[in-house]
Amino acid sequence: MQIIVNGDDALSAYLAMDSGNPYVTYGISKPVIKSAANEIREGRFCKRCGEKLEYRFYHYSQLGDYECTGCDFKRPKIQYDASEIEVGDHLSFTVEGRRIRANYRGFYNVYNILAAYAAARTGGLELTGFNEMLAAFNPENGRMEQFQIRIRKSC
Repeated sequence: MQIIVNGDDALSAYLAMDSGNPYVTYGISKPVIKSAANEIREGRFCKRCGEKLEYRFYHYSQLGDYECTGCDFKRPKIQYDASEIEVGDHLSFTVEGRRIRANYRGFYNVYNILAAYAAARTGGLELTGFNEMLAAFNPENGRMEQFQIRIRKSC
């Protein structure tokens, strides 16, 4: 079994490496959003030796570019690397020289889309209509949903 793993997540990457199975990585190799928070909430310590992980940068939570201070565990080489990332009213990024666009919000969706892309490409799909598929997909209600409510005047 081949594992598709977020290489930016030290916890997931460790599990993939420890599994003994071949794995494919996806991630974001450059800082995208500057955060005032400097606290890693999860994955502060190496699962291999227990020492503290040092981060060159991180995007949020424990996702970023890490390396252990006590052993050779570090962020693996990223095979499907998102670059030129834009977030706002829509998302866009480049991977394998392809510009991916989606009418989604939330930085975390870059990872979600990148995971689907990496899995499909690893499975041998060309993904010639990937942007069209993203445009046609209507995610279920939930996070980042917006409503417009007609304003009523009180008498």
